[in-house]
Amino acid sequence: MSSSNSNSNSPANLANQKKTEIRILIVDHQSLSSELIKSQLKPEPHIKIIGSVHTELATFEVIKNFLPSIVIIDFDVPEINGFALVKKIYDNFAEVKTIVFTHSNRLGKINQALSLGASGFLIKNSSTEEVKSVLNTVTSDRSDDTKLQLPIPSDPLELIENTPSQIYENNQNYESVEEVREFLDRVTSDKSKITDDTKLQAPLQSSPPQTVETAQSESVALITQNSAIVPAATAPLPAVIEEKEDWSAATKDLMDALPRVWTRGLLYCLIIGTGIIIPWSVLTKVDQTGTARGRLEPKDKVIQLDAPVGAKIKGINVKEGDKVKKGAILAELGSEIVNSELEQLKDKRSGLMERLSQLELRQDRARTAINTINEENNSRSLESDSQLAQAQQNLDTLKALYQSQKNEKLAQIEQVKQEINSSIAARKQAQLALAGSQARSKRLEAAYQEGVISQDRFLEIQQQAQENQELLIQANSAVEQSRSRLQEQQSSYENLIKNSDAEIKQAALRVDERRNSNQGGISSGKREILQAEEQLQELKTQIVAVDTELAQTNKQIESSQFELKQRQIVAPADGTVFHIAARGKGSVIQPGDRVIEIAPQDSTLILKAQIPPTDSGFLTKGMPVKIKFDAYPFQDYGVSDGELVSISPDSKVTDTPQGKQEIYELEVELDKPYILDGTKKIELTPGQTATAEVIIRQRRVIDFFLDPFRKLQEDGVKF
Repeated sequence: MSSSNSNSNSPANLANQKKTEIRILIVDHQSLSSELIKSQLKPEPHIKIIGSVHTELATFEVIKNFLPSIVIIDFDVPEINGFALVKKIYDNFAEVKTIVFTHSNRLGKINQALSLGASGFLIKNSSTEEVKSVLNTVTSDRSDDTKLQLPIPSDPLELIENTPSQIYENNQNYESVEEVREFLDRVTSDKSKITDDTKLQAPLQSSPPQTVETAQSESVALITQNSAIVPAATAPLPAVIEEKEDWSAATKDLMDALPRVWTRGLLYCLIIGTGIIIPWSVLTKVDQTGTARGRLEPKDKVIQLDAPVGAKIKGINVKEGDKVKKGAILAELGSEIVNSELEQLKDKRSGLMERLSQLELRQDRARTAINTINEENNSRSLESDSQLAQAQQNLDTLKALYQSQKNEKLAQIEQVKQEINSSIAARKQAQLALAGSQARSKRLEAAYQEGVISQDRFLEIQQQAQENQELLIQANSAVEQSRSRLQEQQSSYENLIKNSDAEIKQAALRVDERRNSNQGGISSGKREILQAEEQLQELKTQIVAVDTELAQTNKQIESSQFELKQRQIVAPADGTVFHIAARGKGSVIQPGDRVIEIAPQDSTLILKAQIPPTDSGFLTKGMPVKIKFDAYPFQDYGVSDGELVSISPDSKVTDTPQGKQEIYELEVELDKPYILDGTKKIELTPGQTATAEVIIRQRRVIDFFLDPFRKLQEDGVKF
């Protein structure tokens, strides 16, 4: 739909249109609007489209060089600021008319363009006849009466329906049908009054009778002069727009009317409330309290008793809060296994001592038998024995070396396998990254061709895909290299096994040969002597072994006896049982586990508590503290007083049900180590939990409302 003069096809207008050629410049994007208008105006010989442009700079170049009659601006293109372009053309090229070309028929958008100098507007679904009518009307002379021949509808609202968004008065836009209806009622009333006066004065002026067309034209002229109703097909008349500077009657009534009672009452309440609340919030101060949770502990260092061995708890002889003396047995650990082992060790020691006596007796007999041995034979025998021992030692050394090299090779093979697994995982990750980047590049290629994304962005995505391709190649190369190293290590391992087996076999053969050689070199006359010496040596070896085993058994017996003593947890000093960490009889504990904690005797109690960092900034030593014990509700027993005596220099991280949190440790000294139940004193004991409340500072009420804004000012707005 478009606004046009219904009488623009009259003979007078057709004659004027033939005299003047209409030169049109179209401002749009991707030539969509220009193709649409060209198809509609193609058969018109006196209308010529000189071209289409897509930017403001190109628009002014074409206007300067070719001076078109009309510039049609597509207002639905976001790349073009239509309002600024209309204003610039109106200011610099007054003879060039501008027409708004849009889908929208909202009053605000079109009226703003008309107020900036646009001569009319076109809706994009307008027919060819409507387009030609608008072009002819816009280019017609302002003084021509045909320009004002707009038919007056019988119903004023018909004008709204046929020419939407075309009415404005003294640059005052009408945004609702009710305002337009009120305006047209005033116009119709004025028209009827003037028409009646004209009829009364007609005989005096001797004017000729008016035709329907003349009366209609005068009515239109009257409306145009009084109300500045401008059809969209006609350019805004400067004389009409500037004719009336005052407000309309409806606007004046609206401005002069008082607000409604409830709105005024609400405003008064807001003003009075603000006047009371703001001074009160500035002058009133409240205490800001920091809360810390903790428990009572001795001021002196607590004696901690840990389990020396792992065992089941046989029994706990005390409870928390009991007073104990030095040497008192606090708990016992299960010792059945230790007692059984101790008895077995004692039986073993008896058997070893009896066997040692027999071996020593046999040794004495062997020594007596070989006293007559020739020193020469003895020397030769000793030399042969030494060589045999050396060969045996070489064999043992070779076996140990073989085992060490074997373990080393296996470790290297396992390491290479791990490298292969890591390389395969990296290759898989590179494949996924490459597939993702290629898919993204392919997906965004169409967007790049359509101009949605920039070339740099598209090239960056392609570069990322290329980098992922190179990473995949590197990952494949790493996998192949790792597999090659694995083959090398496996081959080296196999060679080591073959070579080591051969060397061990050779060493074993040498030992056998040396033994056979020694035996063969012994003469038959000395065979008995050699056998006696071998028996003697064997006896010595057995005696040494028995001595060693006997010494180890004695050490085991001593260790078992010491462990048996450790199965009793004994109080090292006088004090009070502060905490029992063990769960009770039958529970299993590990070495080093905490069993019992003892507070030294006559040690004063302090409250060790934790406070979050947000409440620690204004804490100082000597601050008064209010303490509420969990075991004694403060509603019944009151609140105990204390004094802050220590604050940890730095924060610590502790585990809580909400996760890891930073805290500061506080120490609060109690004014009295008891609480009163009427006249009865109830002694406080270590381990009791409590809540400490510290007044850290006083703040104005208004500060609590201003804190979010101060934080916003310091941190800034983050998107």
